[in-house]
Amino acid sequence: MVFKKGYIPWNKGKVGISESTREKKRKAMLGNKHLLGYHHTDKTKKTISEKNSGINNANYGKPSWSKGLTKETDPRLKKVSEIMKCRIFTEEHRNNLSIAGQGREFTEEHCANLSKAQSKFLQNHPEILIEQSKRMKGQKYHLGFRHSDVTKQIIRECAIQQFQDPHQRELARLNRRKIIVPAKDSKPEIMLQIALSLHKISFEKHKALIGQPDIFIEPNICIFVDGDYWHANPIKYDSEKKIFGKFKAKDVWAKDLRIIHELNNLGYQVIRIWKVILKEMSMIVQLI
Repeated sequence: MVFKKGYIPWNKGKVGISESTREKKRKAMLGNKHLLGYHHTDKTKKTISEKNSGINNANYGKPSWSKGLTKETDPRLKKVSEIMKCRIFTEEHRNNLSIAGQGREFTEEHCANLSKAQSKFLQNHPEILIEQSKRMKGQKYHLGFRHSDVTKQIIRECAIQQFQDPHQRELARLNRRKIIVPAKDSKPEIMLQIALSLHKISFEKHKALIGQPDIFIEPNICIFVDGDYWHANPIKYDSEKKIFGKFKAKDVWAKDLRIIHELNNLGYQVIRIWKVILKEMSMIVQLI
């Protein structure tokens, strides 16, 4: 195309897309299936992957342009860093981001990869942790700051709404099984672990099952080492004796019995040993 002297380009003086044009494009995309939970098939994903990372791709094997550069050595990264520091999201933008992330679930492998990547990044950049420590030092959140009644009500409503979802309740229940309580093994538990090790019996501590068995032996043996107080040894405690809070001994027995039945229904064999028995055995061994 030949341009004559005095030719005026069609986009001269235009700064960008007008708000009216943006609104038209936004309305046109409302009915797009790609924005309504639509996912590519495995075949399409494979095709896209081969196209983007294939040997025929001109960028195949080339490192990122910003690899090895820092904001101190490259003015482009410095400019981006300064822009992001001063960037403030509007309330509407925050709501849109929140809505876009609702219902999104990461696989365990994806979560593990994200955790590893973050740990590796922080190991390579210890100055970030130092900077965060400096920023948080002396903050009011660490000096007796309390949420307002309005904020408390919002947190309460969000928690209620979240746990109305059966999937969220089940996820929270499974995560609670991974919390080791108490965090430190008792002496009778350690004795039992030593005895199993001496007999070359492999075991796993605090298996994330119902009731969290103290010892788990493959394929299906669950061993609980019960304390006389926390599990209300019937030799020492009456059924109406309060153990902790409003819970009585009979409530503790019912809970332990329910755990046994649930594990049995899942195909596990349950063995419960009182700690006092292990202590007596250790005393006998010492005397011998």
